[in-house]
Amino acid sequence: MGDFYALALRIGIAMGREADIQGIFERLQGVQHQFATEEDVVIQTILDWMALSKDGQPNTARWVSPGDIFRELGELAERQGYKWIITTPSTLGAHIKELIASGAMADKFTVERVGRHGSRHDYRFSLAGQPNSDTML
Repeated sequence: MGDFYALALRIGIAMGREADIQGIFERLQGVQHQFATEEDVVIQTILDWMALSKDGQPNTARWVSPGDIFRELGELAERQGYKWIITTPSTLGAHIKELIASGAMADKFTVERVGRHGSRHDYRFSLAGQPNSDTML
């Protein structure tokens, strides 16, 4: 898309329509981001998972390892009929890290990460604007 933008911008400048071209691409970027977020099966599966409990403890109060969250989300996605494309715990961790960095899920939920051994992390999820269950006491 970068090459196309550069070409369109050059043409826009030559035609005296630079601001129009920039506006078009800004709107396109916003629409692409919104579409990617809405269609992200990982986000939807995490939201569904957060509404559940395990062993009497709400999922929003649990610290979960990449392996556990990978397994639990994969099983839930299958039950929900979602197309689950994540193949390993490390792929899921990278995807979650990307979602955090992009802010794609900031209006839906937050993710806390705590280091375990080396570069491994555990995660805890909470709905946006709501504290985790264990902090609500």
